[in-house]
Parts: sequence; structure tokens; C-alpha cells
Amino acid sequence: MIEIVILIGVILGISARAKKRGVRSAWPIIAAVLAWMAFVVFTPWPYSLFLSWGAVGVVALIVELTHGAKRLGDVWQCPECRLYNDEATFICGCGYRHPEAPASVRAA
Repeated sequence: MIEIVILIGVILGISARAKKRGVRSAWPIIAAVLAWMAFVVFTPWPYSLFLSWGAVGVVALIVELTHGAKRLGDVWQCPECRLYNDEATFICGCGYRHPEAPASVRAA
């Protein structure tokens, strides 16, 4: 039971990071849940724990490394809340959208 609660928290984190990078958050959620379920269902117990969380980690790594190819060049500070964001984050935590973000991010 606790593992499901932790999985929900991790998936919400992956989804939030995907949104900040300008990626639709549906595919990382689906991929993480399916990867986790596949290893829990189809592998023997001692290995299923490590493989299932490893698969969720791979999905998080794919979101982090392959999406948001356009970078802003440097760390930027939000003019509204003064929060610092990395160069691959187009949407600040307060909801401010960087003016140099791709049009798909600005329009959403």
C-alpha cells in the first residue's frame, strides 16, 4: 500500500517536471505506470521491487534528458516571484511563462 502512495507522489513529480519543460504530461504518467506494473506483475518478487522502480526512474530520466531541447541559455529569475529556474524550465512555479519559450508553451 505504501508503495502505491509513493508511486503516486513520484508520478506527480514527473508530471510537474514534464509540464515545466513544455511536454504534455500524459505520456510520462502512462509510461511510468505501465513500466511499474509490467515489472511488478511479470517478474519474481525479489527482483520486481528494484526493476519496477528502475523503470520509473528511466521514464523520469527520459523526460529530463530528451525533452525541452530548446534551452534558454542560462539560469533565469522569474520577474514575478523572484524564483530561480534552470535553462530548460519554461514555466515558473508561480505560473509565469518565459517570453523566449516555444510558442506551444506560451499558448498553453
